[in-house]
Amino acid sequence: MLARATGIALAVFASGELSGPPLPNASSGARSTSVAGSPSSSAGTSSASGGKGMQLVAASSAARRPQRAGPPQPPPPALPRANVRFTIVAPATSSGWFLQVVNDGEVPVRILADTRLLALEVTPRSARRPVRCELPTPMRPADPLERAIVVPPKTAFREKFEPRLYCFGTEGFDALAPGAIVVARLGPNDKGAGSTPPELSAIDGVEPVIAPEQVLSAPPIALPDEALAREAAQPQSPDPTLDIPRLKLESPRALDADAPEAAEVPVTLRNEGSLPVTVRFRPETIGFDVLGSVGASRCSWPMRPTAPTRELFTTLPPKASVELTVTLQAYCADEVLARSGIVAIRPFLETRGASGAPLGLRTFEGRLTGSSITFVRVQRGRLTEPLLRPQAQGR
Repeated sequence: MLARATGIALAVFASGELSGPPLPNASSGARSTSVAGSPSSSAGTSSASGGKGMQLVAASSAARRPQRAGPPQPPPPALPRANVRFTIVAPATSSGWFLQVVNDGEVPVRILADTRLLALEVTPRSARRPVRCELPTPMRPADPLERAIVVPPKTAFREKFEPRLYCFGTEGFDALAPGAIVVARLGPNDKGAGSTPPELSAIDGVEPVIAPEQVLSAPPIALPDEALAREAAQPQSPDPTLDIPRLKLESPRALDADAPEAAEVPVTLRNEGSLPVTVRFRPETIGFDVLGSVGASRCSWPMRPTAPTRELFTTLPPKASVELTVTLQAYCADEVLARSGIVAIRPFLETRGASGAPLGLRTFEGRLTGSSITFVRVQRGRLTEPLLRPQAQGR
């Protein structure tokens, strides 16, 4: 047993795994009661080396033991919010709206002054859920910082916008009704912070530093009640027993076109009378009254109707209808649809120069105006709309 212990100790020293001060000997004045090489001397050596090994193992274990963490550091104080108000004003239900961002604080702030980043949530009366309205991706800015401006203290940013450009289509148009509740949000991403810049941020080097806001929310507003009846000349309905054509020209309420050449308008001619009607319902007898960014204009077929032939005429039985889809760009000049935005059109049928009399046919001859307006939204215009640099204004 003693020999084995001695061998282990010698092996450990030989391998160099243990180190320390030299063992005491007789010349150093240390007392020794055993003779070198005796069993007691070997046992003492083994005991000393074993004790040093245990001390090193204990020290190594202590070094590997995880240190206790100190008390948690308190979080940094929250940055103050900017004293900024965002509101929208809607003097009418479906046009002439504007937004404003007012800086009531004492330090300037940076905002993304771009109405294309606007989103509306419109809740009509008695509706259970709101209708979300925003521009399609091609009409939103590729760079949210494109119109970033600095709003000094006690000043405001104001800009007008067309709500039907956002609430587009039948559902959106119906939502923009008197009494509807509208909540507006302004920002490139109203679902939380991400890779997009915040709508409101501090100015570098300006104290105190304010907290950034990814989106600005406006307080809810109610759309005003408008006059239900307006003075307008409405023709009396003809007596159904009279031999008078009763035609109605219709077009959809809204059309979304990616580009001007993609604006295709379906026009429907309906016979609401009790007698059949023969009419020349062709592209050359159709036209459009247009109101857009360049003003009002009339868009007609570029050529006059050709000489009549029998196949150019359509006979509509009572209560029947026929539809014709035409490309709006084939009628309108380039500048009418050149820019992105919304255009209001009303179709008309003009047959006073397209009679069937030379063929011995009794046909409808006159001018028929569409019963409703169609709103066409052009997402990508041929010409780039010049973006004016937004300016902060006095309150």
